[in-house]
Amino acid sequence: MGKRSLQRPVTGGAGRAQLVGFRSNDPRLVVPEGAALTSAPGAPPMPIDGHVSSSRYSPTLECALGLALVRNGRARLGEVLHAPLLDGRVAAVTLVDPVHYDPQGARRDGAGAHD
Repeated sequence: MGKRSLQRPVTGGAGRAQLVGFRSNDPRLVVPEGAALTSAPGAPPMPIDGHVSSSRYSPTLECALGLALVRNGRARLGEVLHAPLLDGRVAAVTLVDPVHYDPQGARRDGAGAHD
């Protein structure tokens, strides 16, 4: 990213969307990509805090997880947000670090591979 881009107010301003991870509070419920995330579920209109950018079930971690762009996301890790689904259900998700597996990089760095 260039210097000019980094100096734009939208780049570092409060309230900008930041990439975070999430885990579905129901480990089997994969939240659809593109789903809106809100801190205040209920009747529309709801404030939209962000949206799901990718979502999958992880057989390794045995849970549904994903990535989302969330307003002030990095400061909100641990917070529970809600995704209204098209079938009327509301999925609860907990915001977590975007690195879901091996955050220390031990597998990447080969720790324990040659012991």
